[in-house]
Amino acid sequence: CEQLPLEYLTWDELHATLAIAFAAVGMLCTIFVTYQFIKHHNTPVVKSSSRELCYLLLIGIFVSYALTFPFICKPTRIVCHIRRIGLGIGFSMCYAALVVKTNRIARILAGSKKRINTRKPRFMSALSQVVMAGGLIVIETAIVITWIILEPPDAVRYSPRVDRVSLICNT
Repeated sequence: CEQLPLEYLTWDELHATLAIAFAAVGMLCTIFVTYQFIKHHNTPVVKSSSRELCYLLLIGIFVSYALTFPFICKPTRIVCHIRRIGLGIGFSMCYAALVVKTNRIARILAGSKKRINTRKPRFMSALSQVVMAGGLIVIETAIVITWIILEPPDAVRYSPRVDRVSLICNT
């Protein structure tokens, strides 16, 4: 028997180059939008868009783009951990911000349908919104940590065919 060479995505392949270019453009755009939000931090448009949740969303988007690089790296135990943790946290930051923003808007619109508006809806402050989003992120983090404990990520050999062996993360 001969040892087959391990195959994995390398930095010089076309797929990797396209992914890196796409991620770099996405990260630059995210940085530009974040800069604009910071520059116009106190304008009515930025204030009304739940700026704290927008910052959380922008961080989540940036993390998601940055995860392209660990996905191109040679799979190792550390890279597999970064992939699993980063993917869970990055997307949960995006979804938590969007869910909380959508919930806030839905509650505002539901309150405006009442004929007599006796009181302001609860938990509408920026701090409340961030705490709710943080709670959702903590739940996802707990799920990811539990998953890591129950099934630790590691690089494994995968043989889709008899003549090929790929090195992949077991996630």
